[in-house]
Amino acid sequence: MVCFRWISPQRLPTEFDLRRRGWRLAGDVDAIDCVRLFDATGLKSGDKLFPVRRRSLALGIDSSRERARWLARGFGDVLARGTGLDEIALRAGRLLAPHWSGIRRHGRLVLDPLARDAAIDGRRLRLFPREFALLWRLTDEPGTTVPRPELLHDVLGLTIEPGTNALAVHICRLRKKLHTARLSHLLVTGTGDGGYALLFDANAPRGFGRRNALDDAGVSGEEVKFLEEAAE
Repeated sequence: MVCFRWISPQRLPTEFDLRRRGWRLAGDVDAIDCVRLFDATGLKSGDKLFPVRRRSLALGIDSSRERARWLARGFGDVLARGTGLDEIALRAGRLLAPHWSGIRRHGRLVLDPLARDAAIDGRRLRLFPREFALLWRLTDEPGTTVPRPELLHDVLGLTIEPGTNALAVHICRLRKKLHTARLSHLLVTGTGDGGYALLFDANAPRGFGRRNALDDAGVSGEEVKFLEEAAE
């Protein structure tokens, strides 16, 4: 069954409720599984919003120029006020269609959302669900540091700081698997709030951020040595 998230402090209005068209309202499902639906009335494309996602559908933008700006920022679709529920359901469904959720390439890395796994040069990484969700989220904004709060929200479904090293542990495990193709150095730690980025080979600075992520995860000295040798 297809599902959606309602992103708003306000209660889901009847005119936007896709459950009336057979959808499921999800509260704690990985972002890659659902369409994000929210009322953008009164907002502008330059406002600080939740992380831009290709499966986000914004409602309530009447200006054609402003809708174009939202689309240019990477939103999956943007609709004006008064759009009927049938059209909303159709457009939301397209965000889940194969041409939206198909294979994603990042240099030598290939991500398959149907198999929920990634491969490098044809060799599968055998990722766990959270590892795949993390990698998928980082490739939404390649080469850009994704802040820790956004990763906690999008990957772990958390809206508050958990006070644990769960995210760093997932990063550590993912970096180990990237090591199989000597690509662990591409997964780097950003500055400030401890976010992460997935870089391309051409712009990946050697050594940047690797030790920070390991320290955060409380990884043993032996594992630190193993991972730090990944890019040698």
